[in-house]
Amino acid sequence: MSSVIKNVAYICLKKKSKTWGKEDWQKIVVLIVADGFNKINEYTLNVLSLIDCYQDGIMQKYNRGKSVTAHLFEYTIQLM
Repeated sequence: MSSVIKNVAYICLKKKSKTWGKEDWQKIVVLIVADGFNKINEYTLNVLSLIDCYQDGIMQKYNRGKSVTAHLFEYTIQLM
């Protein structure tokens, strides 16, 4: 995750670029896909919690008596 953050910072701070600038971090999307509710790495969830991208206890296995097949979270954060 730290490498992703460094790459976003590098892209936004390129001085010769006509496409990217200081506020263009807002154009970048980072997508994290996990295969399965129980397979997600606990360390990954902890890192995402530290940067306010994930809150423990939000994901549920059932909703209104039906099995949940996917979770989608959207957060906008600025770390640097």
